[in-house]
Amino acid sequence: MKFDAEQADCGAIGQRCGCRVLRIGARRAGDATVELSFADSGPGFSDAALARFADFFFSEKEGGMGIGLSVASEIVKAHGGELGVENRAEGGGARVTVRLPLERGPSVREPTPVAD
Repeated sequence: MKFDAEQADCGAIGQRCGCRVLRIGARRAGDATVELSFADSGPGFSDAALARFADFFFSEKEGGMGIGLSVASEIVKAHGGELGVENRAEGGGARVTVRLPLERGPSVREPTPVAD
């Protein structure tokens, strides 16, 4: 199964009017992994952001808190997966990829029960 969706604030004219495009994809990667990808048409990541995307409190955005990708990376790791970032060669922009196992493995912690 493969899912792909594209969203543009300006509809089909997308890049011509200066709107950013977000492309979301999902596919099975081998027998035991699902891969989700999020690619945009923005300026991409700087070299520093590529190297430090999972560092808490690192941000190059004005007013950014630097917790978004670091928290997402920790959540993905807690589920036995990995999160990666890269700049797209075709058309510019950035891509964030999440790979998760289809079945719970030994590296995934069981949820902690909540007391009543």
